[in-house]
This record gives sequence, C-alpha cells and structure tokens, in this order.
Amino acid sequence: YTLVDARVSFEFGLADERNVVLSLVGKNLTDKEYREQTLILGAGGGFQGWAPPRTYAIELVWNN
Repeated sequence: YTLVDARVSFEFGLADERNVVLSLVGKNLTDKEYREQTLILGAGGGFQGWAPPRTYAIELVWNN
C-alpha cells in the first residue's frame, strides 16, 4: 500500500528579527486502513492496532 502525507509551510519574518512558521499538515490523505501492529497470543487469539485515519493539523512555531 502507499501512504500520502503532505506539509505546506509559510515563514513570516517579524520586525524584531524573529520569525513565525505556519504549517498545514495532512497525514494518510488517501484514508488507507492498515494494521500498525499485531500481537498474537496463541490459539488464534490476539490483538491488532489500526493506523489513524486521515488527519489534518495546523502547526504554529514562534522562534525567539
């Protein structure tokens, strides 16, 4: 399977020589369902962990 992630960032300089970075982030943009982990406990039992679905985030970083 193929996973698609993306990030777009904008950097703004401030008058006092500091800067601010604003990023838009997307993970698993195709919303692919897949197992991240499996724990087999024997006799056909066990647990499995699924990856997170499509997610979006906004990140703001202020540098001093």
